[in-house]
Amino acid sequence: METVNESSTLMLNAVQSSFPWNGRLGGLSPDNQVVIVGGVLAGLAASLSLSKAGFDVVLLEAANYLGGRVMQAQPFKGFGYFDLGEEFIHGSNTVVNKLALDNDWLILPAAHSGDEEEGEKNYYKGKFYSLSSNQPEIKVARDTWEEIISSRYNHQGNEDGSLSDSLYDRFQDKGLSQDVLDIIDYWKLRISAGSLKHYGVREGRRRMESKFEWGLGNCRLAESYSQLVKYYLNNTRDVDKRLNWQVKKIVWKDEDSHILNAGGRILLKNQHGEIITAKYVVITVPLTILKDRDITFVPELPADKSRAINRIQMLGV
Repeated sequence: METVNESSTLMLNAVQSSFPWNGRLGGLSPDNQVVIVGGVLAGLAASLSLSKAGFDVVLLEAANYLGGRVMQAQPFKGFGYFDLGEEFIHGSNTVVNKLALDNDWLILPAAHSGDEEEGEKNYYKGKFYSLSSNQPEIKVARDTWEEIISSRYNHQGNEDGSLSDSLYDRFQDKGLSQDVLDIIDYWKLRISAGSLKHYGVREGRRRMESKFEWGLGNCRLAESYSQLVKYYLNNTRDVDKRLNWQVKKIVWKDEDSHILNAGGRILLKNQHGEIITAKYVVITVPLTILKDRDITFVPELPADKSRAINRIQMLGV
């Protein structure tokens, strides 16, 4: 499989020649300099916002491409590219939707199919069924989810407090068959990296509340999320972007003052021992990078932040 290389439009303006401010070479970084650690979509968006606000921005990325989960591959020569990561826009009233509207990007329903039939299906006992199907088990699954989660997301304060918060327990109390439980598990939860046995009723209702805030429909960019990466790259030409620059250490106070520039600068060191200093640092790396302690902080992060990082998780399939 051939991944998108440096000649791809995703690599547009990916690298500038050198750092203007290096701790070892001396000279203070400007008071308005910000280093962003992580060239994922969040890092690209932060680069654009801070650059527009007048900050001098340097974007550091450990990989050899920008965009994080937004990656494309071409399985064979002559075939089109397809997405390896981010695909859907979850909601119809998000920042991505607004950007698409402002830039005349084509948006399609997430389940769009060429024959104009509903594309999103449930695979059940050897057949594909529409999510609105009246197949008995699928209808029971849909109606029970509506009863417990969708219709009560903003009325849970009126509910009997003695009821279990476990979604699995609530469904079992309804006497649902294992087939119906499996349909709900795969349709509603595993697609979102969850699990029926680990999912709470209040959690499900909070998700419904956020869906009403951000829009109920799921959609996708016709040209994939790479269109969003290209947008950020085209609008951050003044941002110094560095690939293969893996931040391994961040010294954010004066314990290592003998290697810090004066002026309260923060020091960042990469895998090769190269150093850059900055007045401000924004970290947008994936949570797993922080959980695995791939970046050393000096001094260590406060205990409450470390606990929060370690407790946040996604339960997958």
